[in-house]
Amino acid sequence: MFHDTITIYRHKVLDGADVYEKQILNGFYWYGKTVQSATDKGVENSAQITVVSSPKMAQSYGDKWTVQVGDIIIKGKGDDIKSLRELSNQHIVDGVEVNVCSSDVDNIVISGK
Repeated sequence: MFHDTITIYRHKVLDGADVYEKQILNGFYWYGKTVQSATDKGVENSAQITVVSSPKMAQSYGDKWTVQVGDIIIKGKGDDIKSLRELSNQHIVDGVEVNVCSSDVDNIVISGK
């Protein structure tokens, strides 16, 4: 069930330059639909996505990986980037729900738009 790979990008400014740190993670379930529309500002995603971690990934949250509101998430293995314009089908994380209590159904739920 948790067969999807995701990439999470976190933007930072170091010495005046934009830097995008990335985490490539396996063991997720991605659902939702992405609808793109052209606007005067470029292409916008207009759908909501939800990504659910496997129990194993949930138990390593905070130690081996993290995600926070404002991060960028894509489905699949992402490349190193210097600008968000290099990504297609990107989503901004707008919610992170941590459901970890050392059980077989632990999970992290990430929502994005």
